[in-house]
Amino acid sequence: GAAAATGEYLLFLHADTHLPEGYVDSIIDNISSGNIACAFRLGICGVNVGLRMVEWGANTRSRFLQLPYGDQGISMRSSTFYLLGGYKNLPIMEDYELAQRLRRIGNIGLLEQTVTTSGRRWRERGLMATTIVNQLCILAYKIGVSPAAILSFYRRGESSASDGCGTDVASSSVDDCATGLRGADPSMTMPFPKLN
Repeated sequence: GAAAATGEYLLFLHADTHLPEGYVDSIIDNISSGNIACAFRLGICGVNVGLRMVEWGANTRSRFLQLPYGDQGISMRSSTFYLLGGYKNLPIMEDYELAQRLRRIGNIGLLEQTVTTSGRRWRERGLMATTIVNQLCILAYKIGVSPAAILSFYRRGESSASDGCGTDVASSSVDDCATGLRGADPSMTMPFPKLN
């Protein structure tokens, strides 16, 4: 993870999310323009029109509330990450918590490029159920429910092959547009050049 990184910039990405071409220059340009961090627009694999509504909601939230989530690829200078104390040791909600701290010290830019994440969670649990569960997790975190209890709630209704973070651990099946090892460190499944 971040402890092993040596570049000036860090990019945090879920294992089932794929980066667009030219992402390195986009990140560097955006943060160099004065943003404290940045994230990509969200794209979700699948043809369901409801997924387009989820994308629109996530991208609107990210632009106006500056609250991107981990499946959007959150990036910042390593010095910013360490100044904030890095990720808190939470079993869930760590992306949300980090974005909250980031927006207190600066702007989180939304890149014009789009990452593509697996639609598996929405396909398996259902579009409305997944959206409601995600929003209930945020609400529970905001009112002080323990992250362990939130994780337990989040995992209800998931298949046993899931790690609770939307990545399929046991299955080697290929998603509708995602490839690579599921549940593995993203650096093992994707070509991450050193961001200098």
